Amino acid sequence: MLTKLTPEQEARIPEWIEKWTAVGLSTEPIDIEQARSAIAQEYAVAGIRMPSTVTLAPDPLTLAISGPMSSAFIKDGVNVWANVRDNVRDNVWANVWANVRDNVWANVGDNVRDNVGENLGDNDGDNGWAKVRDNGRAKVGATGGD
Repeated sequence: MLTKLTPEQEARIPEWIEKWTAVGLSTEPIDIEQARSAIAQEYAVAGIRMPSTVTLAPDPLTLAISGPMSSAFIKDGVNVWANVRDNVRDNVWANVWANVRDNVWANVGDNVRDNVGENLGDNDGDNGWAKVRDNGRAKVGATGGD
């Protein structure tokens, strides 16, 4: 354990003060990839698993704004963006599927109704259409449609 500086070390204190003051006051952008690598190395040396989300910013002001904003989207280890993405995907898929199903059913139903009515005549058409309707509903019901 270090308890006292050597005279040579004490003589270099002004040099280190100047160097680290310049680093602290620097407004130069950071090298994001170098920072990412350094952060990963620090976690590895400490034997700690690196978090899946690390907020890097090009300067202190951006970090002061983006850090809290990033943490607002990660609550209790759950990434809010992942939940939003999954919910949007599920809702869009459900709506698209419902619209496709409804449009196909309406268009196919219109075409079948017109063709069956024309081809089977009035009396036979009514009976034929009833069978087509019942069979179509049974098939759509079996695939999860209404």
